[in-house]
Amino acid sequence: MIRQCEKKCMDLIVLQQPIAKDFRVIAACLKILTDVEREADQCADICEILTTGELKDSCLAAAHVAAMLETAGSMFRRSMNVLLNRDVSEARRICRTDDEVDLMFSRIILEVSSIISENPGNVMKEVDLLFITKYAERMGDHATNIAEWVIFMETGEHPDLNAK
Repeated sequence: MIRQCEKKCMDLIVLQQPIAKDFRVIAACLKILTDVEREADQCADICEILTTGELKDSCLAAAHVAAMLETAGSMFRRSMNVLLNRDVSEARRICRTDDEVDLMFSRIILEVSSIISENPGNVMKEVDLLFITKYAERMGDHATNIAEWVIFMETGEHPDLNAK
């Protein structure tokens, strides 16, 4: 599906020679496709860890990771709606939500590090949580990138709203 969309974009560029806003839309779509693909890759990586790893679901850190995944997943769903509706205001709100995901990321890293230092015998379970946490943080970044590209499509400006 991604490759088909990329081909359509390239065909439009080559065959229609779009200018101004039309070209911005096509260029932004090409960039958005990359973020969508990365988001899917990270979801697949998380699923692999969940099916092959040895996570303890009773762990408080796991509950915090689940909440972080829910927030990042919501950001992605919202970014797809922003793309369809070209809603610049909502795009900016999505970018602000990434600050929440980044804060969750920092807290979970500290929490899991503390768990590892208290019980080094179960390191691999905690490492799985760290990987999932990093993937969730990146998912928020990809949703922010999509929102930024929608802003570019509509305004011609490409803000960096994902800056730390």
